[in-house]
Amino acid sequence: MEMVGGVSSLSASSPAPARLRQLWHGVYFWYPLNVVTGGTTAKIMLAAKDNFLGKYIYKDTLARNLAAVIYKDEDEIIDTAKEQYRVLKTENEFRYGYKVVENANLRSALTTSNVIELPKKEELKTVVDKVKDFFGDVTSGAKESFGQITGTVSKEAEAPVEEEKPWVKRRNERKRKQKEKQQQNQGSKRREFHLGAEVENKAHVSSISKYTIRHQKIAAPRGRKMGAVDAAGGGEVDVFDAGRCADGYALGLAVGRRFGEAIRSRMRGDAVLRQQLLPFAATAPGRPRRGANRARYPRYWDELVGTADGSGVPLLHVILVNFRKEILPFITNEDHHHDEEEADDDCSDVLLVSESTAIAGHNEDANVALLGHTYVVKATSPDGSSSFTAYTYAGELPTCAFGFNSNGVAFTLDSVPPARGEVVAGAIARNFVSRDLLEATSLDDAMNTVTSPDMSVGHSYNLMDVRRRRIVNVETASGRRFSVREAGAAPFFHANMYRHLQVEQVHDENSMARERRAAEWSPDSKEKALSLLGDTADGKYPIYMTGPTLYTLCTVLVDLDEETMTIYKGNPMNRDAVRVFRML
Repeated sequence: MEMVGGVSSLSASSPAPARLRQLWHGVYFWYPLNVVTGGTTAKIMLAAKDNFLGKYIYKDTLARNLAAVIYKDEDEIIDTAKEQYRVLKTENEFRYGYKVVENANLRSALTTSNVIELPKKEELKTVVDKVKDFFGDVTSGAKESFGQITGTVSKEAEAPVEEEKPWVKRRNERKRKQKEKQQQNQGSKRREFHLGAEVENKAHVSSISKYTIRHQKIAAPRGRKMGAVDAAGGGEVDVFDAGRCADGYALGLAVGRRFGEAIRSRMRGDAVLRQQLLPFAATAPGRPRRGANRARYPRYWDELVGTADGSGVPLLHVILVNFRKEILPFITNEDHHHDEEEADDDCSDVLLVSESTAIAGHNEDANVALLGHTYVVKATSPDGSSSFTAYTYAGELPTCAFGFNSNGVAFTLDSVPPARGEVVAGAIARNFVSRDLLEATSLDDAMNTVTSPDMSVGHSYNLMDVRRRRIVNVETASGRRFSVREAGAAPFFHANMYRHLQVEQVHDENSMARERRAAEWSPDSKEKALSLLGDTADGKYPIYMTGPTLYTLCTVLVDLDEETMTIYKGNPMNRDAVRVFRML
């Protein structure tokens, strides 16, 4: 069991689709904040059933205790809520509540039904006041008795002088972790409480209670590592919030330092880099054709330089992996082993916009060597006007995979390997275009971003307008050629071949097999879309890949109605969500 809470505001906009936002003035809408766990709180509630003092303290249920703590830190919580939900910046009246959620159900945690409102400040008589009523002014006795209920008063806690010593702190921390691990392994169903149920965002409800609720930290301080919320035991996704950096070099430097080990490991194990790109770069035709990209995107070029400096990797290596798609077509088959090493990446997408569902599902497929060499980068633009979240390959610009920004623009990408005659040497590289997508201010701006540059090779972009509930697939090619198809009620599946732009292309049997298999499905819901992306019926060319050369690194589902981007580890049929990002 879990408990979920949040803040509500009078006459504020709800997180529902825009068409509902003007209809409900004068009504409170609930906004989820954060997730914390509370094994200790569960003990209190259980003990209170048979304990006289517990009954007295909990006469008005747990709500009063939570309210007491919230009002203690109300200013901080309101600031956090306003930072997370821009629509609340002008609001002055707030209320607080929580809800019960079973079995770590994150979808239920994010919905706003069945919220239990906490007492107003003027109605509240705090737990401490009640204890004083019972014991008089002997608060030390109250603390001791409260500890008997919760089991939280320990010898270590009663030794403040000793605790100030660093080695004692480390010892007690080890003991605490060992105790928690033992409790988790007992086999009984764990009881958890979530206050402020934001699955992953900037909100961080602090100081809930020193002895009633134990944190599960969701958001790390800016500039530090943030691990994934393990929602279903599916693994972790490293997230780094670089915050607001002064320029591109500073952002690249921060990412390079944070993920230096992963970047160096990727470069060491990248057979394509070692056996194809570096040898080719030493030849006259292979000297980096960087002028056009550096001139058009100087800030993003500086990010590459910063990434190289921060990670300690040669700049040439960073440049080559970011230009690999533009370089490989110029390497003749005699220069490398053509069969397996050319199997660099494949992706699958299913797009659907109907009256009831608006989603984009995406399998991020890549060479198996890239397992463990991806991470999520979050950053704010130098002028502070927008921020982005991007799934990123180690050493590359954010992002050649998928991402979204605070302007309500989201996207996923599909490679469309061109025929040799379709490639233009020295033109704009795809990694720079997709990096620029993260700065798009609207869907129109995003479409202009992917169609205006004179690109070296083409690409397939699935662009989304979260606020207006629109998804378009844009196929591009060199020579500023492009074609646009808007997603509708009929599911649209895209693999790694052009579907509607007429260009000369490589006939990829893998893509054609996936398209044939997808045509047998009719995914009219997110559940069916995830099942399609997890399909393995074709043993040679499955939609969900598990090697030996290509591997589905993760699956992502963008839900425009819920305004969330969810990353799944393992086969998406199993629904193992390891990270849920709120996009607005």
